[in-house]
Amino acid sequence: MYRIIILPVILYGGNIWFLILKEGHRLLVAENKVLRRIFGSTLDEVRGMWGKVYNEVLPNLYSPPNVIRAIK
Repeated sequence: MYRIIILPVILYGGNIWFLILKEGHRLLVAENKVLRRIFGSTLDEVRGMWGKVYNEVLPNLYSPPNVIRAIK
């Protein structure tokens, strides 16, 4: 769903963008927010409780290059 619907919308017109650091950070935040929404909560095996997906875990769940690399 992310690759087919959301990523093309984010990348629309990306071939003419000049990314600055602030815009790149905003794109990464938007991408992480969408991926967190798709993957939902995860079960923490140590505590036995449900929690949110952290930024460090997202690359393990979704391995294609991030939105900044796709634009470059």
